[in-house]
Amino acid sequence: MLHTGEEAAPLPTGEAEEQGTIESPRQGEDTVPVGTRSGVTGETATEGSELEKAQGQIALLKEQLLRKAAEFENYRRRTIEERNALVAFATEGLMRDLLPILDDFDRSIANAKQQPDFDSFYAAMELVRSKLLRVLEQRGLKPFDSAGKPFDIEFHDAVMRVPSPDIEP
Repeated sequence: MLHTGEEAAPLPTGEAEEQGTIESPRQGEDTVPVGTRSGVTGETATEGSELEKAQGQIALLKEQLLRKAAEFENYRRRTIEERNALVAFATEGLMRDLLPILDDFDRSIANAKQQPDFDSFYAAMELVRSKLLRVLEQRGLKPFDSAGKPFDIEFHDAVMRVPSPDIEP
C-alpha cells in the first residue's frame, strides 16, 4: 500500500501481485511498477532478490544438466567405438596363429600332387592337425571325451536336433 498521507482504499487481494503493479485508487494517478516508488514495503524487494536467486539456481542447474547430458553422450559414443574396435581386432591374434597352419595345408596338398604317396600325405595331415590343436588349446579350446555320454548342457552345445527313439529328450 502507498503512503501518501491519505487513506487509500485497499486493492483486492492478489490482483496487484498478479499484474506486477500497484494501482492507485484515485483517478488521475499513474500505475506504478512494484518496488519503484519510495515508501513501498521491503517485502517486494526481498521477493525480487529471492526470485533472482531462484532464477540463477535454475540457470545453474540447467547448465549442469546440459553438461552431464553431453558428458554421458560422449561416454556412450566412446564405449561404442571401443566395443567396435574390440570386435574388429578380437580375432587378429588367432588369425595370425592360424596362417602358418594354412600354409602347412597348402604345402601338404602341393606335395601330395607331386608325390601321390598316401602314407606321407597322412603323416603331413597328422602334423598339421597337431599344430592346429596346439593353437586352439592355447586359445582355451580343449577336447573332452563325450562319445556315448548323455547330453550335459554344462559341457555340450547342441548343434541341431534330431528325433531319436533311443535317446530321451
